[in-house]
Amino acid sequence: MEHYKNLSLEDIIYTDDNGVTCVEQWKDIPDYEGLYQASDLGRIKSMPKHKNHSSGVGTFLSKEKILSQAISGFYYKITLYLENKRYQYGTHQLIAITFLNHIPNRNAINVDHINNIKNDNRLINLQLITPRENRIKDSYNKTGYTGVRQDKNKFQAYIHFKSKIVSLGYFDAPELASEKYQEALLLIKQGKDISHLIKERFNANGFTGVCKNKNRFQARINHKGKFFSLGNYDTQEEAGEVYLKALELSKQNKTFDHLINRYESKTKSKGVSINGNKFRVRFYSNGKNIGLGTYDTLEEANKRYNEYIENKKANLN
Repeated sequence: MEHYKNLSLEDIIYTDDNGVTCVEQWKDIPDYEGLYQASDLGRIKSMPKHKNHSSGVGTFLSKEKILSQAISGFYYKITLYLENKRYQYGTHQLIAITFLNHIPNRNAINVDHINNIKNDNRLINLQLITPRENRIKDSYNKTGYTGVRQDKNKFQAYIHFKSKIVSLGYFDAPELASEKYQEALLLIKQGKDISHLIKERFNANGFTGVCKNKNRFQARINHKGKFFSLGNYDTQEEAGEVYLKALELSKQNKTFDHLINRYESKTKSKGVSINGNKFRVRFYSNGKNIGLGTYDTLEEANKRYNEYIENKKANLN
């Protein structure tokens, strides 16, 4: 496959994957007609051309030759000259431009190596695909499905969306996870939003909006692009129940401030944190921190917090 190392002008004769004997094919590189040619085996050739003598007197005809390729980054590259200006290309780009009618377009379309071997620039190993297709092309894992990974006894669906990898949920079978991935992929291709499919953080047992926080379980929700803590709980079920309450209020465009808790500390009490030898009570509402006072005992602090919550609920009703 390392045909690029062959600098002989002799056309390469080879046997393809079907056992057919083939001869290397050459074509003019677009915009460099008569100057450079590319072959379907990934070689680049400089054609004979008139050049000025170094003495400045007269011209001479240069010889035809196969150009050496140098690796830069992960790819082999070639420098071409046109009207005394130099231009550098990836060899794979030149093959795609010549044989696949590729027009470089700042990665709107990628020239992909099918077998992922960067120095295998044979035409048969190149394809034009979108950046998304390029990202997921080799993302198959042990599940056998694109966009699906196994996490203990569950299968997570995930997808690249707005420059981030987002979770689409956990499922009991890889087929179910794949269906959710395909649903999201179709919407993205149609230019539609998939925010309603994106799930919050997960623990190993698949509770939506719940993650493990030391020996407790934290409920969190994404609302209008921001994460809000809904508190820490002794069981996953408790955390999941609070998350679902907040989610329902969010869908109805109702406030769920009474569920938000950013100040749970070692007291294990919502809205109560330790401040020296005192207990401070605070509540988060509409993007602001509301101080509810400092108390001598945890019982007093809890009572004040609960009174405030009851008043909030009464006002909501």
